[in-house]
Amino acid sequence: MEINIQEPGKEELIEEEKRGEGVSAWELYRRDPVLCLLKGHWHLKTSWIVGGVIVLSCAISFGLEALSGGFAHSVPLRYIIRLLLQTFVLFPLTALIYVSLPASILGLFETLKANSVIGAPREERSKGETYEEVLARLAAWQGSMWWTVSAWLLVGSYMFYRFAVIDAAVRNSDPLWLRVPMAMVYGLTIYVVFLSVVRLLVGWMVLNQVFSTFRIHLALWHPDGSAGLGILDEMLVKSTWLMLLMGMAVFAVHSSLLSGQPTIFSLTQALGLGLVYVGLTPLLVFGWLWLSRKAFVEARSAALRPLGQQLQRELQTILGSRLDEREKLKRELDQLEEMKRLYELTREAFPLWPATIVQVRRFFLVVVSLSAAIPILAFLVTIVNSIFGWHLPIV
Repeated sequence: MEINIQEPGKEELIEEEKRGEGVSAWELYRRDPVLCLLKGHWHLKTSWIVGGVIVLSCAISFGLEALSGGFAHSVPLRYIIRLLLQTFVLFPLTALIYVSLPASILGLFETLKANSVIGAPREERSKGETYEEVLARLAAWQGSMWWTVSAWLLVGSYMFYRFAVIDAAVRNSDPLWLRVPMAMVYGLTIYVVFLSVVRLLVGWMVLNQVFSTFRIHLALWHPDGSAGLGILDEMLVKSTWLMLLMGMAVFAVHSSLLSGQPTIFSLTQALGLGLVYVGLTPLLVFGWLWLSRKAFVEARSAALRPLGQQLQRELQTILGSRLDEREKLKRELDQLEEMKRLYELTREAFPLWPATIVQVRRFFLVVVSLSAAIPILAFLVTIVNSIFGWHLPIV
């Protein structure tokens, strides 16, 4: 029987090996012109980018709105709240996730290697692939030009829908010089959210392949409380926040475009965005948790399997013993009891869920509930408006 426990003192050696792998975060976004401009050419810090997003959002949402005379008369409270949420919550947090994701995803793979979680390749599945080749494939998939092209096509479709369809069907009193910057902000948000979702999905897919191709060793008493898999919690948190922000974006775009008379476009838009949102939420939010559980279950089964087989043999030996050989029978029963204690100890040492998930369970319940409630509420209100023509104060 072999139980894989992380040996102390390996971190320094692994750090030296990691520096020679030759994969950088830049390779994950080298085909993303927006992030290349901000990080690669202008070398802006993340704090400067997020601050710039807030300033730009304030200038467009409040400055241009004031110039257009939008605040000259009484403004509905719901409209002010929507602008504040967009300016100080939705746009900056979305930008923060978008900018930090490439380094976080690469750090995820490197941390798992540094924690000795990733072991030797499985002979039956690896086909001779090394972990460095996995990182190279991650960079190639993340940096594919097709994702950038798809993102710009999605933005172009939104702009066409915004001006050629919605503005033609729904009367809008805002001047064009105000509508265009706002549409550009929403379009850029769609671009950022799309690429962030793609990066999370690609990272999850590659990591799932890693867990299937390489042997997983759990450091049971690692300081992160998750046997060396605590880095997955960071990705889970970012995925959960991204889904919450997507829900807010769905509501913001929906309410800003369809604030006039309800039309067939309102129901179609809400239904389409709702289906996309509902489809992505389980995978993005619970996919990382499923990977953690998969590793824990596999490691637990590998550790318990030989112990269970040994227990079975011991039991068969006892059942075949003669009852009159009391001393021998007592020794065999004592040995069986020790094996059972070792089995139970091993089962308790390998939990089925990371310990940290208990600590953050309430956070996820709150965030997931909010992220699910926002688009569902917008969808239900749209249906009511479209069918009955009611002018509810939320849209």
